[in-house]
Amino acid sequence: GLSFLFHFFQLALQVIVAHAISLEAPIWYLTVCIPLINIMSGLPISFAGLGVREGGYVMFLTLVGVDREQALAFGLLWSAIVLGANVMGGLALLLAPATRVPLGSSKKTLAEEE
Repeated sequence: GLSFLFHFFQLALQVIVAHAISLEAPIWYLTVCIPLINIMSGLPISFAGLGVREGGYVMFLTLVGVDREQALAFGLLWSAIVLGANVMGGLALLLAPATRVPLGSSKKTLAEEE
């Protein structure tokens, strides 16, 4: 259930971004092609799906009359949004006091194991 909600939220965000850049693609089509593109970008054929994701958007969106440039811009914009969210989450994790491990305790652990 939680996974379904997460993917629905992600899909809704992509529909909002598509609307914001005036992407002329039907919502029903986006709800079909975006999960397929997400699956394609998860294949281990590129680093973090880069290139595969953008190519998927170009391939699928040009089928419904979207310009190649606009489809590529949508893919790059979505990749930038995901990268930005990941960086913010990484910084929050890095700066959170609960996740900090003192270097002294890690040295003791290594010495104790020997």
